[in-house]
Amino acid sequence: MINLFFIIHDHSGARTYANELLGYLSKRSDVAIHRIFIENRDHKEFTVIKSMNILDIYVPQVQREWRISLEKYDVRSMDLIEPFLQNKENIIFHLNEPIHLHLAIEARKRFNAKLVYTLHFLPESITNAVMTCSTGEKNYVKDKIVLGKFMLQEVDKIICISRFAQETICNHLGIPLPKTKLIYNGHGFRANIRTISIQRLKRTFGFDKSERIILYAGRLGKDKGVHALIKAFKKIYKEFPGTRLVLAGNGEFEDLFALCKGIMGKVTFAGNLNMVELHRLYSIAEIGVCPSHFELLGYTPIEMMANQIPVIISNVPGMRELVKDGIDGLVCGVRKRMDGLLGLEVDEENLHEKIKLLLENKTFARELGANGMKKWKNNYTAERMGLKTFRLFQETLGIEVEEGQINHLAI
Repeated sequence: MINLFFIIHDHSGARTYANELLGYLSKRSDVAIHRIFIENRDHKEFTVIKSMNILDIYVPQVQREWRISLEKYDVRSMDLIEPFLQNKENIIFHLNEPIHLHLAIEARKRFNAKLVYTLHFLPESITNAVMTCSTGEKNYVKDKIVLGKFMLQEVDKIICISRFAQETICNHLGIPLPKTKLIYNGHGFRANIRTISIQRLKRTFGFDKSERIILYAGRLGKDKGVHALIKAFKKIYKEFPGTRLVLAGNGEFEDLFALCKGIMGKVTFAGNLNMVELHRLYSIAEIGVCPSHFELLGYTPIEMMANQIPVIISNVPGMRELVKDGIDGLVCGVRKRMDGLLGLEVDEENLHEKIKLLLENKTFARELGANGMKKWKNNYTAERMGLKTFRLFQETLGIEVEEGQINHLAI
């Protein structure tokens, strides 16, 4: 039995990652799952709740100075969690954010826990260096990146969600390759929840039944390329008046509202949606757009591919591993920022061309969507991610895999 203590990082893709991975692992009889919520704001006192076959442990947030008392807080948190580790073997602490390292080190000191860390994020400067800088500039960027490096050095194994992430920490931060494992994010199969026609479903959102939906889902910010998407859509709407841009997510609305001048009635700001509503949007979307300026991988394009939506991604390291341009999606060009600041941005002219291509060629768009779904089935399912992660836990703990398991876990 593996005793998994999974420290929740409730942010963006890391949140989805936890739901998908633990959803799979919770079905296994050989893993006991404990979810740890550090600095939790919902519970004022230390709280433990049993939910199905997962034990949730909530450690409340306290008043403290950020850096001075962080380690003390982690030690006290481990004092509270300690009874749940006593008399247990094969303990894994699965970390998802560097700030939780001290807690995990306490678990290792007291209970010989093994530490596994999933690298969800790298600073934007890493992507900029790889894409735009000379070798000397890369070294400069390397010297400036200290956040998380201590974590990478201390843990037993590092899960990299893209080959770009793996190569970056090995080649530029000096992490040994055997310490890392490439495991792509996975999205679980969900049965088609649409029980009514696409036309009627569109009307439930207030859309006209004949409108062609272009969908973005995620945080609304400049680094996500949403500004460029709105600018590209302005041109698309002139050429295809029956289109609508739907932006699902929260973020920086004010600047986006200003960009929508003249087309506000054709841009829908849907806000944060629950998974049922989001998947209903997926079921009526004709095109999915993921124009981030940097991304280690991204869950949204995987979800869109799983829902057979032809997806357009930006040509940035990490995310471009998902799609073969013109085969199972389209890849939009990026350029150096036009405002002179360091960084990349989506080429809105090229994005306009990619969207126009799919709107003009429905057969081609359907083909991309079908191929994208096949690629999801072969590479990015939650089961595949879960099995590979479970196998990594076994390796880290030194547990031998039974002969009958080898083929099953080889995916």
